[in-house]
Amino acid sequence: MLARRGHVVNMYDGTAEEPTKTHPNFRFHKQTIDTGEGGLENIITKNGHSVRDDSFVQMDIEPAKYEVTPATPPDVLDQFKQIVIEIPWLSHLVNSSILERKLATLKALRRSHDVTLR
Repeated sequence: MLARRGHVVNMYDGTAEEPTKTHPNFRFHKQTIDTGEGGLENIITKNGHSVRDDSFVQMDIEPAKYEVTPATPPDVLDQFKQIVIEIPWLSHLVNSSILERKLATLKALRRSHDVTLR
């Protein structure tokens, strides 16, 4: 929907050769989002968005999001107007072996954003 409204959509996936859908405003990068060179801060800079504060990110980078989000500096997270992250099986947090990483992800987001669980 964003691409149809004229917005450039940068998509990152190190596991896919190409996106499943195409659009002239899609920019596909065969790259994994991580805590090193592929971190959100570096990606924002490479895309020329380091001065923006109205960006949108949707992450489905299981389980890397539990590492990426807490490792991202708060001022970088502040650049995103909205952050959408799927955290599967939230209702099973108590039994989760990655409980601490899920909580760290939510705490990192709460420093700069309202967190809504649905």
